[in-house]
Amino acid sequence: MSAPFLPVTPQANVYTTSGRLLRVPLRPAPQLAPDCGAGCGHQLEPQVIRWFSRQVAANPAFTSQVRSVLLIGRHRPCPQCQQALLRFLRRFRLAGKLRRVTAVGPGRCGCARCRHQG
Repeated sequence: MSAPFLPVTPQANVYTTSGRLLRVPLRPAPQLAPDCGAGCGHQLEPQVIRWFSRQVAANPAFTSQVRSVLLIGRHRPCPQCQQALLRFLRRFRLAGKLRRVTAVGPGRCGCARCRHQG
């Protein structure tokens, strides 16, 4: 018997030092992309990087107001996507504040760049 389907809406929850919760809706990422010529842009991690980049551009002090980041997704990321997000957050000393909740699935995206085909 397989595990029950867990409906998960991908999002990033950003908790601030002032107690606010910023819910960032993300586009669902497929578990296995057939051929992703643009790299892993469909995964959650690049979406979070783009969102953070826009926030920092609008308010340079934004990262100093972040207490923690919770990334909620359906599948574990491929190692390259995870490392890219950690490298990005490390620039702002936020890598240790990242937490992740995953419903089910292997840690691969299946794109040609990652070479993590099923």
